[in-house]
Amino acid sequence: MSSVTCKNCGSGCSIVDTACPACGRALEQAGSHQRWNQEPGGVPRVPVYGLPDSVNARSAPSPNIWRRGSILAFHKSATLPDRCIRCNDPAHGIRVNKTLSWHHPALYLLIFAGLLIYAIVAMVVRKSARVSVGFCTLHKQERTRMLAAGWLAFGSSLVAFFGAMAEENGYIALVGVALLIAAVVLSLLGGRFINVKKIDNTFVYLRGVHPEYLDQFPPI
Repeated sequence: MSSVTCKNCGSGCSIVDTACPACGRALEQAGSHQRWNQEPGGVPRVPVYGLPDSVNARSAPSPNIWRRGSILAFHKSATLPDRCIRCNDPAHGIRVNKTLSWHHPALYLLIFAGLLIYAIVAMVVRKSARVSVGFCTLHKQERTRMLAAGWLAFGSSLVAFFGAMAEENGYIALVGVALLIAAVVLSLLGGRFINVKKIDNTFVYLRGVHPEYLDQFPPI
């Protein structure tokens, strides 16, 4: 990477530095490399609550990804590292590509007014993002097993319900209910491997991310 020299102390600085890391004096350099954190037109890519604490060469490789406590925040266009989001082990190219959706939790109150009303409103106001997240082999297989078990339990519950109606047997119906509950629980556990806290028009916020994975990124 190219470098520039601080006129105040003579230290070598990266071209992405806006201030000298040694003396703190602002660097007299210009160019598009200083605006890596901006969209075309000068609109900042960072969330509305501010820039990272340190905008320097260490954060330059991933300018659209930050951490905020235990939350991973990133621009919808960002490419996440090739590491497992659950344990920070190398992912070796294993990715889960998924469209995430989110709406404000208060909308769940509309369920009391009717599932159809809730479903319509949620479909209209929800925010979505297409993400590609790295997983190690172990966590990818664990997620796949949970989701597959959830679908199997759901299919089995349908068979039990049809069997209960055919045989007019309430015990079989109870088995169907238990299998349906198990299907919901397994699907939720599998889905929480990518745990959405919030999505807005520009950024995605994930929780349940391994602390060492978060440590790669500058704080906001």
